[in-house]
Order: sequence, then structure tokens, then C-alpha cells
Amino acid sequence: MITIKKTFAHCQLKTANLFCFLLFALCSLLFMNNATATIHYVSHNGNNIPPYLTWEDAADSIQAAINVCSLGDTVIVANGVYQESILIDKTIHLIGSSMDSTIIDGSVLTASNYLVYFFENSSTFRNFNIIGPGADKVGMTVWYSVIEASDCRISEVEIGLLQATSSVKIKRFIINIDDYDTYSGYIIHDACPENTCLSIFTENIFFIKHSSWPSLLYFFGGEQIIKNNIIIGEISARKGISFESQKRVIFKNNLVSGFRYENVSVSSHSDSVFLVNNNSMNVLYANVYGGAFQINQGDKTILKNNIIQNTNIGVSGYLDAVRSDYNLFNNVNTPVSNGAYLGEGNIFANPMFVNDTLPVPNGTYDLHLQKYSPAIDKGDPSITDVDKTRSDIGMYGGPEGETYVYLDLPPRTPKNFAYDYNTAHRILTLTWDMNTEYDFRNYNIYRDTISEFTPGEFNLIGQSDTSYYVDNLSSITAQNIYYRITAVDSQDNESQPGNEIAVLIVGVKPGVEILRDYILYQNYPNPFNPSTIISYEIKEHSYVKLMVYDIKGELIEVLVNKEQDAGYYEVEFDASVGSKQYAAGKPLASGIYLYRIEVIGKGNIPVYSDMKKMILIK
Repeated sequence: MITIKKTFAHCQLKTANLFCFLLFALCSLLFMNNATATIHYVSHNGNNIPPYLTWEDAADSIQAAINVCSLGDTVIVANGVYQESILIDKTIHLIGSSMDSTIIDGSVLTASNYLVYFFENSSTFRNFNIIGPGADKVGMTVWYSVIEASDCRISEVEIGLLQATSSVKIKRFIINIDDYDTYSGYIIHDACPENTCLSIFTENIFFIKHSSWPSLLYFFGGEQIIKNNIIIGEISARKGISFESQKRVIFKNNLVSGFRYENVSVSSHSDSVFLVNNNSMNVLYANVYGGAFQINQGDKTILKNNIIQNTNIGVSGYLDAVRSDYNLFNNVNTPVSNGAYLGEGNIFANPMFVNDTLPVPNGTYDLHLQKYSPAIDKGDPSITDVDKTRSDIGMYGGPEGETYVYLDLPPRTPKNFAYDYNTAHRILTLTWDMNTEYDFRNYNIYRDTISEFTPGEFNLIGQSDTSYYVDNLSSITAQNIYYRITAVDSQDNESQPGNEIAVLIVGVKPGVEILRDYILYQNYPNPFNPSTIISYEIKEHSYVKLMVYDIKGELIEVLVNKEQDAGYYEVEFDASVGSKQYAAGKPLASGIYLYRIEVIGKGNIPVYSDMKKMILIK
């Protein structure tokens, strides 16, 4: 064991590279199976008798158990709230019972600016919920250490993870930094100026609401492998991720969305940077050097198989040219700028996400590709998907993406109707937003003399492959005429009809209006797993209550319970968590569920109610 200790010290203070991770994993197994290694317990229900070798004699604090540990010991922590900060200055295994319910609560701390501090050791850490008091606190600090951590939450802190000259492997973390009045912070601040560190981040969710600091994730020096993460800024955080003076970066299968100037920034790297199979979206104000990707030293950068959407600038070369190959651009004003240039295989089209609602935490977005998406099998031919076919473009493509069923969904419902009516000649011109789905084919225009009619073959009057339609009403004798318009794709999937348009011919000055009504739409998708969208429309300011029941009529969740203005609304129902209020967060079983809407209008009078079925399949 003396040799192992010396080698660990060498890793921690000198190299801390991939070799150290492999050595650490080997030594962890040795420690766990070492006959001399001991398990210590922490619980508020114990007798607090050292060395805390049973649940009956468990320590009342986590730090007390750590203090009695020897090299390679394990500390197991029961569910509960532990109001303390923790210093780990020896190699141990620290294991909580639940990411949600084993809580390190630093909200009352004032003396220490860290909540969990690893100092010159190689340890494992998992299943904790770390909550800070807000300003000036750090969730986890890693100093000259080699740490493997997984399945933790960090919130209410200024910096989620601060590491210096250390190597870390972070998996399935949820780090949420909210908006505070006095400061804004980092999710991760990683500094390794000697380029001797390796940081691996996989399957994490990082979210920040606002930040005046340069970047949400900031990496200086070392090597980074960042895969399968969700990285979201909600309210004008300045930058998503900055890599500065890196030795090497592998950035694959990530979603980055919602930052003010740049989603991903890379500068001054000495080796190679691989930016492959990501979704970089929704940059708010990308200036001349910003955008979805901002890169210098383009000759050392591989940029391919990314979906770039909703930004002023797609790829900015800044100081050096970078080549874009096999990327998909959608709603991008300037795909490449400042020396960046288009190579081969780029696509300019709607990627056809299942649901491209703006990504926010607990949101309704689903960025899997629909069947017939132009991004399917259109990535670099030398890269394959999990199923060994040519790579899809986007965050679920490539060898470390996902295999999933492409849903063949109908086009979006036509919306944003406008009209022009020539009274003298009785000619009506209707316009609306054009659908951009790759497999969109045409619009069906339906007309009837009865309001709220059901579209069908008997009232189909025409089709159009553009988003306008002209109808001559000079030979129509009916006093009032109503229109409904749907979108149809190449597989004959037809959307829900848009708002009804009424032409009121009676009177001295005939007019046109777009009619709103109270409508509860069928959930989408249906069947679903684990989440679905329930949409509805109300015609005037009302009090709305939207509820979900099981097939026995037991209330599962109240999704909406408030006043709302006239308009169209969408709400997500997530069966994987159930309702915090009624189902205590337990996942729901497969089966038939009911959702019901109740609308109270003026004078506290019920004006509308409806109920529909939906099917959960696991």
C-alpha cells in the first residue's frame, strides 16, 4: 500500500492524467476489497459512538465519520439533512443514500466558503444533494486531487464546481444556479495551467438563469471530454462554454442553448478540438465574433455533424479559419463568418425535431428527429450511429448517441392567419405562416356555412402548396362562410386545423374575423412515454383549470389553475415523476389516463368543460 500512496501523490501533484484515472479505478477496487478497509455510517438516528461501525452507532455528522477514516475506507450516509461543510483530505469512498434526500445543507454556514472540499486525495463521491446559502459559496471544490463523482445535485451556490490542477470524472450531476440580486456565478470553473489534468463530464444537466460572469462553464488548460450533457442558459447568461489554452477537447453529443453571445467558445488550444454531433441553439444577441460556435486555430478544429439553429451567426472563425462540414443550419442569418467557411455536406433546412419548443429546465422540448428529417443519415460518412448506419446530424447521432424510433408526426398546425377582403368583388385572400418541415406537401382548405364544422372530404374546396389562398365569393349565396386550414405531409399525415376564419357577408360593410373558441386538443404524442403535450384554446379571458386523472377518476395532477387571456396554450405532463402534490413524485404505471379542462368565464359562470383519454406505454 505504500507504493500505491506514493503513486497517487505523483498523480495528484504532477500529472493527474488519464493514467491516473486508470490507476485510481484499480486502486479503488483494491480499497473496496481490502480486508483492512472499514465501512463507517452516518445517520441522525445513531448513537454517535466512534468509530461509527454500525447504523446503531452511526455518526451524527458526515465530517465526524470522515475524520476517523483510514485510506480506502467507505462512509455511507443515511437520508437526512446535514447542516455542515465537509473537508475530504484523504482517499475514501463517500456514498449518500439518495441524490434527492441525502442533503448537505450549507444554507446556515457563514465561516466557510465551500460546502464539499477535496484536498490532495483520490476519492469517490455520489448520491448527495448539496444546497448552499447563495452568494460567495462553492458547491464542490477539488484541489490537487483525482475525483470520481456521480449522481449529485448542486444548487443555491455561486460556483457549482471549482477545481484547480485536478482531474475529475463527473457523471449524472444536476447543477442549477439561479438568479440572485447580489451576484451571478459559474457552473464549473476548471483551471489547469500546466495542461496535466483530464476532466470528463458525461450525462450531466447544467442550468443557469442569469450570469454576468464570462462563461457558464470555463475551462483553462488541461484536457476535457464532455459528452451527452444538457447545458442551458435561460435569461441572458453571457456565454455557455469557454475553452481557453486547452491541450485537447472532445465535445460530443451535447445540447447547448440560450446564451447571450456565444454558446461554445474555443481559443488557443495546442492539440485538437473535436466539436461533433451537438445541438448549439438559440443564441440571443450573437455579435460579429459570437454565435453558436466561436473558434480560433481552425486548422486544429474538427467541426461536423452539428445542428445549429436560431442564431445570428452559426460559426465564427475569429482569428483563424475553421471549416464547417456536414452541419445543419436552420434559422441562421449568417452561417459562417470571420474566416470560417463552408466545406462539404452542409444542409440548410428545418431539422424536424419532435418538439422544438425553447429548451428550458423541465420544459416540453424534445430534440429527437422525426422520421423523414433531413438530418437522418446525412452526417460525415466516416462516422456511424449506434446502429452502424451513417451518422445522423445532431446530438443523438454518432457512435455515442442513441438508437430510437423516428416518429412520423403530422406537420404543425397552420397559425398566424391574416386576411385581405375585396368588398366590391367579394374576393378573400388568406395568408398564414409557411410550414418548413422537410416532408411538408400541401395545405387543405375547407369551407362550410356552419361555424365549428368538422373538416372532411365533403367540404374540402382546394389545396395549396404555399401559405396563401384566394377564394372568389361572388357566386356564394350564403350570408356567412367559415374556413379551416390543415397542413399535410408526403405520407398523408394531416395536422389539426388552425383557427376558424369567418367571413360575415351580411350588413352594409361585410367583414372577416378569425374566430377563437374553447377547445381541448388531443394530447401529442399519444401514446406517450414519458411525457406528452396537452394543448387547449380559450376564446376570452377566463379562469382555467386543467387536471389529470387515472382511469378510476382519482386526481393525479393539476397542471393549470389560474386566470389566462384568450389564446392557445400548451402544457407538458410528465408521467415519469408524477405529481409532487398528489402522487408524491412516484412514476406512473402504463395505462389509460384522463385529462379534463374546466373554464370559468365572466360572472364566475362555467363556460366550457371537456375530457379526453391518453395512453401511457412503457
